[in-house]
Amino acid sequence: MHATFNLSVNFPPIVQVFGKRQCQPLGVVAAGTIDQPNTLSAVDRTSGLSYLIDTGAEVSVYPASVQDRRAQQPITTLTATNGTSIHTWVRRNVSLGIDHREQYNHEFYFVDVTRPILGADFFAKHGLAIHLRGKRLLSLDNIPIVLRETKSLFTLAGLGFPLPNEISSLLQQFPELLTPHFHHSTNKHGVEHHIVTHGPPTHCRARRLDLEKLPAVKSEFLQMEEVGIVRRSKSAWSSPLHNVPKSDGKWRPCGDYKRLNASTDDDRYPLPHIQDFNNHLDDCRVFSKIDLIRGYHQIPMAPSSIAKTTVVTSFGLGEFFRMPFGLKNADQSFQRLMDGVLREVPFAFVYLDDILVASHSPQEHSQHLQHLFTLLSSNHHHHQVRCL
Repeated sequence: MHATFNLSVNFPPIVQVFGKRQCQPLGVVAAGTIDQPNTLSAVDRTSGLSYLIDTGAEVSVYPASVQDRRAQQPITTLTATNGTSIHTWVRRNVSLGIDHREQYNHEFYFVDVTRPILGADFFAKHGLAIHLRGKRLLSLDNIPIVLRETKSLFTLAGLGFPLPNEISSLLQQFPELLTPHFHHSTNKHGVEHHIVTHGPPTHCRARRLDLEKLPAVKSEFLQMEEVGIVRRSKSAWSSPLHNVPKSDGKWRPCGDYKRLNASTDDDRYPLPHIQDFNNHLDDCRVFSKIDLIRGYHQIPMAPSSIAKTTVVTSFGLGEFFRMPFGLKNADQSFQRLMDGVLREVPFAFVYLDDILVASHSPQEHSQHLQHLFTLLSSNHHHHQVRCL
């Protein structure tokens, strides 16, 4: 296969731990000693803490403090490559800056280790690659492959190779996939997100925002209002505004729905095990990973549930027309949508808003992509797509 056609992506394992279910422990540490020349580390410019870079570790870990160990019992057990068990006390978000451009927010397992480790999940989430020879990190998002000059094009972040003409032409055959339009009233796929609750409405006060963050958050919120994702609200329900940092340095406003989620009934729709995909990839040579931009917003809220999504801010109440991040059962709703669209497509493997297309040859891969884009075009609202 010609190198310029290679769209393959190595997927790190995704591990789910459900309650007391007995499952295979996670592999954590697979790196050498600190004094080995090929061992890399990254220094957080704020704290000065050195993080060991280890893509052989499935998850990122952080040394647990004495307070962490005293506060609770271990929540799960990880396993090192030498077979020893590592107690995990808590999972917590940590913000670190390892270059002069971005601040990365990532969830770490707080465990019995002496040094924090950046695992494969960190690099997959933030679109980073390791240049071993140059001993540096590369941001894949900074080498986009541009097909044409328009704000509504496919954003291709990946290897930096030019695409073959037939693939470029194929992508441009589906302009309806390029720009999402949330004002459209027709729900082609028929899936809505319902929030079935018990008890009285949950509500809260607005959280204060620092003066530096407020203008950016307000601007992003107003932009979502303009495109039809949110609207002004008079709801008796409210959740505090939560701001998630994006890879481009901007903020994604959503709700901190902890209290609402506690009052929400479970959706028992099953989520797939990503490891099961391996059974179907034998002899496949060409891969594409399709990332659906703003995928969750493609699912409209059920009319009876819109008021429950209300977030309270210092500049008013806003409720979501489209399914926001952070809701309980949101993953189940999106998986239900994707299963309905791609259930009869044997070459496409879906995990939430990511689609893996696997083919035996470049020619077959082109046919598979055309079939996939046709299905997405006919079954979805305007779904913006990013190919990796």
